[in-house]
Amino acid sequence: MELTGRARAMQEFSFHVFEAFAAATLIYLLVNLCVVLAMRKLENHLRLPGFIGSASQTPQAGH
Repeated sequence: MELTGRARAMQEFSFHVFEAFAAATLIYLLVNLCVVLAMRKLENHLRLPGFIGSASQTPQAGH
């Protein structure tokens, strides 16, 4: 909400609507990408063998 509010205030001051919200969109995307990558690294680090999503576990016939 804060980033959107700042973009709205910037566009009201400068009348550059597209630039204000394009910058806000890029910032949202960059923050989201950083969070996703950090969480993926954390999940891989904390992965427990034998649980769903474990890369080292391979399906075996009869089990």
